[in-house]
Amino acid sequence: MNLDEKNSFEDQLRQFKPSKASPQIELQISRGLEKSNRVERRRKFASILTWGSVAMAASILITFGFLLFNGRLTLSPGEPVPTGAEPIALQAEPPAPEETLDTFQPVLAENNLQSRVDEGIVFLRNGLTARRYRYEFLDRVVWKNPSNGAVVEMEIPRDEVILVPVQTY
Repeated sequence: MNLDEKNSFEDQLRQFKPSKASPQIELQISRGLEKSNRVERRRKFASILTWGSVAMAASILITFGFLLFNGRLTLSPGEPVPTGAEPIALQAEPPAPEETLDTFQPVLAENNLQSRVDEGIVFLRNGLTARRYRYEFLDRVVWKNPSNGAVVEMEIPRDEVILVPVQTY
């Protein structure tokens, strides 16, 4: 094909114009786009709702744990649930004088390593490899009440999984 033939062929192509789509095809395209938009909006709303509820639950648990473990709240199973404006079973504990308060003092806290298991090479999602180690601990905590000699001991099993990056060839 020489240059003149090429130019004449391009001129012929320029003369062609696309025909207008039929109303049925336009209607199907618009319905498809609307359905796609609805699905996308629902997916975004579900995602926002899911992450919002996860964040709300996490903040409630963190607040409850902070207040409970700092001694600001008590859970008293013997007391009746208060009626009225407060439907919550948790109540702030009034401070008691030191001489009448039975306080436990920590005596011992141990972290005992029971075993270490090499679980071998694992393949991570990002394409990297790592060696997985599982450590099994037995944590032991002892509290003693100096006023009456009562002792509280707790043993809590705990597992830790450690991933150490390795390079494979």
